[in-house]
Order: sequence, then structure tokens, then C-alpha cells
Amino acid sequence: MHSLPSQRHSTIREAGPLDWYAVQRLPQEVSPAGDSYHGERRATQGGQLPSRRCPLGLTSLALALLTAGSAAALPQGAEGLLERDALLGDLGGLRPTLAASGIEVEVGLILDGTTVVSGGAERNEATRGLFDVAASFDMATLAGIEGGLVFLDAYSIFGEQDSGAGNIQGVSNIDADVRDQIAELWWEQLFFDERLRVKVGKVEANSEFAFVDYGGELIGPAWAISPNVLGIPTYPETAVSVNAQWTPNDETWFSLGIYDGAAQSGYRTGLHGVGTAFGSPSDLWIALEGGRAWSDGRLGLGVWNGTGDFAEFGGGVSSGSQGFYAVLDQALSSAVGADGESVTGAGLFARLAVADPDVSEVHVHFATGIQWTGLVESRPDDVCGCGISIAELSKEAGFDEDREVVLETFWRYQVTPWVALKPDLQYIASPGGDSSLDDAVVLGLRVEASL
Repeated sequence: MHSLPSQRHSTIREAGPLDWYAVQRLPQEVSPAGDSYHGERRATQGGQLPSRRCPLGLTSLALALLTAGSAAALPQGAEGLLERDALLGDLGGLRPTLAASGIEVEVGLILDGTTVVSGGAERNEATRGLFDVAASFDMATLAGIEGGLVFLDAYSIFGEQDSGAGNIQGVSNIDADVRDQIAELWWEQLFFDERLRVKVGKVEANSEFAFVDYGGELIGPAWAISPNVLGIPTYPETAVSVNAQWTPNDETWFSLGIYDGAAQSGYRTGLHGVGTAFGSPSDLWIALEGGRAWSDGRLGLGVWNGTGDFAEFGGGVSSGSQGFYAVLDQALSSAVGADGESVTGAGLFARLAVADPDVSEVHVHFATGIQWTGLVESRPDDVCGCGISIAELSKEAGFDEDREVVLETFWRYQVTPWVALKPDLQYIASPGGDSSLDDAVVLGLRVEASL
């Protein structure tokens, strides 16, 4: 059975928070990318460009952990370092001790660099990073509350964010303004034999709505969330919310989410708590999704409504805006590896999203692609894939071109269980809908490490 949204969250309970929060490499049960989700034009707030400095705090801690982990690994020999699941190992028994008491802690670091080798707005090189600390607390073990889970996620975003490609859909899914923040803090509770799931707190909306499983390894932001799902409280502007999901059977789900929509008015909700959820502005972002899963796939349909003010291209202001989307995941093949544990195979994803062309630069967005785990038999943990993302541009916005198209391909090379290298190539046709810009070619390299 392909994973339902509720099963994506139950992965936290079974395998640890970052196994859920980051992308899993299994072709039948993959979780959300950690993700992403703002194109370059959406990476600013209040008209200000993101800072180019690196923050202290979490970033300094990340460097300290890398140094300490490398030093700690030396006495154990090269074999121990290459085989462990995390650079720091079990921290002298601390991790399994915490796990036995119901607490799972995971630390991750993503570093990537991109360079525009031709076309685009400018020949620019950009480096960026995301340091993430996530923890889950099983309330059944800790407090005897069956079906209860508390999740905490904090991260630091650093580096240069402007790739120079000049496109609407963006280049890197970790692009955002430099910041340290508590991104998520929520309580999830299961009821009625786990048929009803309720989540309250600060939440990443794209982990609940409009996601695709098989697009998680692609680096571009548009694979994680369509650029015309306006106002969605997603990375880095997560928001306080109430979410509920009903699964009447193992194949069907219905989800409702009500979020603080103050980010639409320029408030940095990711950096704050409940202030704007109960005060001014009183904007909301509301989503409703339903879907059905089968043995090797799933289909979801959703609608969203933002109650804030949206500037119209004609000069007016729209009080609220709506849109709808469809998401599809389909396994194409799967097989159990020679070790009896690894799972290899290919999966297809597709997403269609439509928004109001009077307020959205992108009227219709369509993305599709393939992700393949273990294409080379001798490397069952490697992942490769490709995709195409088509943004039909609003005529009311006055673009010179009708559409912007992004083609991307990557290979994720698993160096050790705790570190992977991902070379990436993107071709962007009609970047920014600007006929004066040549098509852009962007080369990228990402490093993903579990500390």
C-alpha cells in the first residue's frame, strides 16, 4: 500500500524525526523533502533583499559538530566511520538511551552551490546551507498518553541566496533569507483507532498539503510546492495552525488545515509564535484535501483559500484568493535488494495547480518527473531522477513570454550512510518570462549529511 499522508507522519514515530522530515530513499514510502519552497522572487519579505551574512548560533554549532564528529570518529577506525548512520554515531550511547525513553533526536546539514554557466540574468555563483535539529517525543512512552506525539524542529539558514538565473520558479529549495528559528513545534494526537489525526501548533503546511513523494530529491523549489499556491505557510514561513485528517479506511483520506495567514501581509511568521494568529492581521490560509491510495500509488485533490489582501496586476486589491491542485504518485517498479532490506525501483509524480491570473504571476503550473532508487545494481542506495516544470504565466502580469520551463536532472551518490553528494543540472527556458534573457543553464552540487 502506498503511503497515505497520515502514514508519512507515523514515520516519525517509527524511524525518527529526520527520517520523516528529510527525504527517504524508498520508492514505495517516501517522505517530504526538507524542503524548500520559495522561488527567488518569493525569498524576500517587505521588499528587502535577504542578508548575505551567516548567522552565529546554530551555524556555529553545526561547524562544531562536524569538527567534533570527525575527531570522535578517528579512534574507532575508518570502518566504523564509513558504516555508521550518523557522523556522531550513537553519541556514546546517548541516542539509544533517549530513544528507549521515547525521545528521538536527529541533526542534519545541507550545503549546496550553484553557478549559472550561461544565460539567465547574470553569471553568478551562490552557496547556501541549512542546519537542522529535529526531535520527536513519544507521549505514550513519556507520559502514558497513547497516540500522542510532540515534534520540535529548529534550523539555521545561511549563505548567498540569489542564483542569478532570474527565473520565477527558483533554483534551490533551501533558498530563503538568513535566519535562525524554531520552524515547527506541534502536538499531534490520534483518536478512534488512529482514524482521526489532529495536529495543533506551528506547522509546515507543505508536509500536510499539496506534496508529492517522488519529487522530493529534485533541488528546484517548484517540485516541492507549486509557485502559484499563494500564501501557503511553508519554508521558511511556517505558521501556527490547526490540522485534522480523517481516514475512514486504509485507502481514503480527508484533510483540513487552518493556518495563520499573516505571511501574505509580509509578516515573518516563521520567526514568531502565536502573535499574529490571534491578533492583527487576522488573515487565514485554509486548505481542504481529499484523496485515495492504492497498492502502488496515490491521488490527492485539494483547494485552498487565502483571506488576506492580494495586489492585482491591474492596480486594485483582491480581498482573498483561491486555487486548486491535484497531486499524483505512482510506483513504476520495485524490488528488494540482495541484502533483503534495501528497496530499489522507480516512481512517477505529477502535480497540477491553478490560481487566479489577476493576482498570481503563474496562472497554471504543471510538474512531472521520475525518481529511481538503485538504477545501478552495485549501488542500491543511489537515487537519480529528472523532471519538467512548466509555469504558464499570467497575461495580466505583462510578461514577454507565455511560459517559463525548467528541466532538471540529478544523481544522488551515497558516499556513506551519513553523507551523500548530489550533482545537479537545470535548464531554464524563458527565465522570468523575460524575452531579453537567454535560456539559462545552472550547474549545482549539494552535500547532505546526517550528524
